[in-house]
Amino acid sequence: MRRARRFVCFTAVLFTVGAYAQPVLQARIAAIAADAQGTVSVSCMLMGSVLNCDLHPHNHSPMQSVFKLPLALTVLHLADTGKLLPTQRPGEPIDITLDRTARFLPDDRIPHTWSPLQNRYPEANVDVSLRELLTLTVGQSDNAASEVLLRIVGGPSVVQQYIRSLGIAEFQLQDGEHGLNRDRSAQYRNWMSPAAAVQLLQLLLGKPPLSHAANDFLLQTLAATTTGPNRMRAGIPSGTTLAHKTGSSSEHNGMAEATNDIGLITLPDGRRMAVAVFVTDARANEATRERVIAGITRAIYDEAVRTSATAWQPTPGHTQIPLWPGSVPDAQPVPATEFVEITKEMVAGKPYFWASNITRPTMTVYSPVGKNTGVAVVVFPGGGFEGLAIDLEGTEVCDWLTSEGITCVLLKYRVPSLPFDWQCKCRPNDLAISTLALKDAQRTMGLVRSRAAEWHIDPHKIGVLGFSAGGYLVAEVSTRFGRRLYAPVDAADKESCRPDFAVAVYPGHLRVGDRGYRLNPNIPVTRETPPTFLLQAEDDNVDGVNQSVAYYLALKNAGVPVEMHLYAQGGHAFGLRRTNSPITEWPLLVEKWLKTLGVVSE
Repeated sequence: MRRARRFVCFTAVLFTVGAYAQPVLQARIAAIAADAQGTVSVSCMLMGSVLNCDLHPHNHSPMQSVFKLPLALTVLHLADTGKLLPTQRPGEPIDITLDRTARFLPDDRIPHTWSPLQNRYPEANVDVSLRELLTLTVGQSDNAASEVLLRIVGGPSVVQQYIRSLGIAEFQLQDGEHGLNRDRSAQYRNWMSPAAAVQLLQLLLGKPPLSHAANDFLLQTLAATTTGPNRMRAGIPSGTTLAHKTGSSSEHNGMAEATNDIGLITLPDGRRMAVAVFVTDARANEATRERVIAGITRAIYDEAVRTSATAWQPTPGHTQIPLWPGSVPDAQPVPATEFVEITKEMVAGKPYFWASNITRPTMTVYSPVGKNTGVAVVVFPGGGFEGLAIDLEGTEVCDWLTSEGITCVLLKYRVPSLPFDWQCKCRPNDLAISTLALKDAQRTMGLVRSRAAEWHIDPHKIGVLGFSAGGYLVAEVSTRFGRRLYAPVDAADKESCRPDFAVAVYPGHLRVGDRGYRLNPNIPVTRETPPTFLLQAEDDNVDGVNQSVAYYLALKNAGVPVEMHLYAQGGHAFGLRRTNSPITEWPLLVEKWLKTLGVVSE
């Protein structure tokens, strides 16, 4: 989930600064590239930024040994799925598979080639572990070792088919090192565009197609690569982590067909940037070609650092208020620094903002426009506890509420956090208490009540509204208000953290199992649970309509006033954005419900 609207000012800054800087960067890259006296193709990607370093990004560049990264990815995929070696046992861990061996055959040898493996075993006919073969292939660009791997996966066509199945179209592999050794022109049949290389690298960071252990092994092997010290490595500050793969041809008739480097560069703030530079058919000498790659890498690195990701900020006139005056209780590590990014996904024809790596939770108060009903709503954006859809399910909700005379308090709670585990990118227990987020929610409720007079709020008319994971947080704070999950900090923690009413929109994490309507035992519904409004679509394929049904039945059986609206269509994560779907008119239903409860006057 992710999303954009009240960020008009922020997006303007983001795009105008970026739009101004990118042509300068691209011009700088083109100037550096000219020294190669050939075709230089460049692409890069930095999530959360508008970094654009494109120079011929879709050129079909001969890969040379860069192909060994897609080969390694294919090997590890087959190992993960138990289809690589006949000796594999079903479901065995990747570490066990990596210690299994493959035979280095005499036919795998290549005359007059670079191969530490072949130099060590000139007669071949030895068993070598997959771990060593991959380390040699990727880390040292060993040609004979790559032939062993290419043989056991089934040949170049298998690699090409797998890489293209990942959605990477601009990639072709027809020959291994044997073919390249026999026919110099064969290298033009093995090509990849820089854009595709960056896409492949980015897969290793986002939602990798490999198991967690296999992906970590591959990234560690790339980071230990010894080839190309004068290329990307020379263009970044000493000590910077670089996980990369090089590729090189020899010179022929005064021209080098391929001098390449692709890699992931770790920036000072912890984010990783994908960069690919291919130098094709260049007449400059090797030192100059490598200097071109280093210079382009440095230009991209400097621009990335200069335009480093920005943590989410509200629009001018609104201030984030830290929840915790000192250290944050139960602080947990996150993958990198806080960032906000514009996603490619669209909701009602518009993208949205995604905030994550939040370790310092805040609340932002949006006062009513015009009339003031004295009512306040604390809003919990969704995002699967991985991140926050900060505008679609946050600021845009505040726009609506404030227009109705309701004070909106937007909670930027800690994510990633349980039930989501960022280290495995999974949810080991989907029904777990969202400990960190719930602490932040409880604290926010107390803070809002303690400052009710200051913000012109009726302390008995403070509700909560949440989406998806935020809907689960609504249920948690509605049922777990009897005891704070943290030691009291100040007078605000003496205030009740029970909401006076609750709205859960397409909530998740509420139903146990796939059958029946048993409620998550971590949601202890009682008669003290506040009146609740539920909304969900029957075609919600993320959390499913039965999440709301399970909670509705528990509330009804406990004698809690509850109103539920189910729609045949609507999907998931639509926020407040109006479409032709009737479900997107739900804010009108909430307004009527609040009047029915007597929270808002007619």
